[in-house]
Amino acid sequence: EVPENLQPYIQQADQIGAFIGEECRGLGTLVKIDSASAVFFVLIQGAVTERSKISFKYYSSLKSNMYATTPFLEFIVDGNYGTADVPKIVNLSPVK
Repeated sequence: EVPENLQPYIQQADQIGAFIGEECRGLGTLVKIDSASAVFFVLIQGAVTERSKISFKYYSSLKSNMYATTPFLEFIVDGNYGTADVPKIVNLSPVK
């Protein structure tokens, strides 16, 4: 889930990706939870032996701005990070 301050600006054209280094390992699908909030489901691909941390980049089409996280999430085969009922909020910062 994007932070609360970005929730009002979410549009269908927005994009979020999961990255290991500069390589995109998965793109998100926007899912509306209710009239006020939405989450992105991202399937992240990697090898069983993958040990790198994952970062996220989010593009807000309405704000025409890119946001990103630092690498923080360990890649775990068949792992989950949040659910539709209890989503995890990624700490996004504007990219200069």
